[in-house]
Amino acid sequence: MSALSSLYVDENLAENTSSAEAPELASVSYAAQSGDRLPFLVCDFVKAQRTGFLGFFSQDLREGNARRVKGSSHKIVIDFSGSHLVANFGTLKAGALTTSVNLIKRRLWDLKVERDKVPNIALHRAHEMILQRPSKDDPQLSERQHENIDEALAALEVQADQEELRLRPLGSVKEIGQHLLKVELAA
Repeated sequence: MSALSSLYVDENLAENTSSAEAPELASVSYAAQSGDRLPFLVCDFVKAQRTGFLGFFSQDLREGNARRVKGSSHKIVIDFSGSHLVANFGTLKAGALTTSVNLIKRRLWDLKVERDKVPNIALHRAHEMILQRPSKDDPQLSERQHENIDEALAALEVQADQEELRLRPLGSVKEIGQHLLKVELAA
């Protein structure tokens, strides 16, 4: 239920929590809400390659936490904020495509808001929504599921282009991590 609604409160958790802590239960990170482990896996991959890059990831990801600090559910969420790249991560899930597309749209919005906070062109960094998408030859997906993913990707690319953001679909955690390292080490 918590994946479907940020307002859902697990009664088992609520019983063990004082009323002063109750508002914190609704402020669960994107990764926890969606069940998306991708941001955590990317953080772990990059940390294994370059520990100095750990500070570019959000505190949630660095600490392996699914919780945000009390009162932050209304704040924008940025997974990676490097010297040259600002990125959010998401997974296109064939079995829950509508839900994953809606979450990705929200993450695109967070990137747009973050980008627009810094009007100075001299401090320009690329802003990307990096997606893990199933490969074209994934035998677990039907031809129709592949077509649905392609349609969803095309629609998301149009929306990203309208906001002058980059949508980058990649096939694995390793590819995503290597892309982050390449961009940050390029300068």
